[in-house]
Amino acid sequence: MKGIIFAEGNGYGHASREKAVSEYFDIPIMTFGKGAEFCKNNAVKYVELPNLYSIQVNERKTKIVTNYTQLIKLLDTETLNMIKENFTKVDFVIVDGSPIGLALCKMLNKKCLFITNDTSSLVGVNGSIQKTIARSMLSNILSIPSKIIVPDFPPPLTITSINLDQRLDLVYAGPFIEKTKQKEHDKNYLVAGGGIEKPISEILDDDAIYGKNNFNIKPYYENCDAVICHGGHTTIMEALSYGKPVVCITDESYPERYNNAKMLENKSLGVILNPKELNRTTIDLAIKYVKLSDKRKLELYKKTASKNNYIDVLKIQIENLIN
Repeated sequence: MKGIIFAEGNGYGHASREKAVSEYFDIPIMTFGKGAEFCKNNAVKYVELPNLYSIQVNERKTKIVTNYTQLIKLLDTETLNMIKENFTKVDFVIVDGSPIGLALCKMLNKKCLFITNDTSSLVGVNGSIQKTIARSMLSNILSIPSKIIVPDFPPPLTITSINLDQRLDLVYAGPFIEKTKQKEHDKNYLVAGGGIEKPISEILDDDAIYGKNNFNIKPYYENCDAVICHGGHTTIMEALSYGKPVVCITDESYPERYNNAKMLENKSLGVILNPKELNRTTIDLAIKYVKLSDKRKLELYKKTASKNNYIDVLKIQIENLIN
């Protein structure tokens, strides 16, 4: 039973949550950009593709823009032949967060599973006309995988509900959290996310552990009081799996992250802070606020995560896929 993972590369999150999957099934991750960077820095087997996006950080706002030159390069003969060669060798493909990965599976007639926490994703798509076309294409693309697997807590604990089309046949596998031995440390906070770490470090200084200084921050959750991030799904799942409240520094310009943050607020597990309002006073108040989060709910998330085994869910779905 041979497979390959095609992971979105616009940040570390997709490749990060597939690391344990790659190692368990002994299959490589095909990715690009930040995804390839994560694999390289963490000794994960990978196949690198042209980077499809450029990440622009401006006024503490992160914007992901499609790099059309690289997109064309992805579709050139040499790159397509390389993808085809890798896909031909396998029985199945796990696509994590990438509509392009699904389209390639359709083109090359490969059975696939789709891992996603956002069935309305328009990452890297800008302009009203482009978004209209993308939404139309997305409904067709989501019919390609045999199953759509959500790497989130099952209802009613789900954080990504606003981003999911409940009419789809969704399988909740629980958070894709690698069980990692935790390290003792004397920092109060964990900070993760491009664009926010520098301004936060200027405020919290040595009182936090920063993702930019640690390619693998997974061992540092247990001994912090709160997690500060840009609203990325993987970081939120990791934080809740250790029973930690979350400060999300994000705004409505990134709907997926903003919706995650709104759900955290609704469930009394975190708070949203607009990047434009980021200063010493607002960070201090946000931290004090999340420390009042519902500790019984946070404990429920921690206990639920400790019993979760998403690898078993994947094994069942892969067996159903290839048989």
